Amino acid sequence: MQATELRGWIVAVVTDQPDRVLPGGCPVFVGRNASERERIATVLGKVLRAATHDLGDGTWVLIRH
Repeated sequence: MQATELRGWIVAVVTDQPDRVLPGGCPVFVGRNASERERIATVLGKVLRAATHDLGDGTWVLIRH
């Protein structure tokens, strides 16, 4: 098996279910509805220079590559 090189890291999480995110890894932002979560993720992505990824379950992850 080949070793995998990490090419990015999670810098933030935006979710509507904070109990599904383990604490301590990165900041977690809570959005009340889909449009608010998308807006928060988009703004944070620009500020943090990170890519936004919608996991499709009410959670967005922001990753700096």
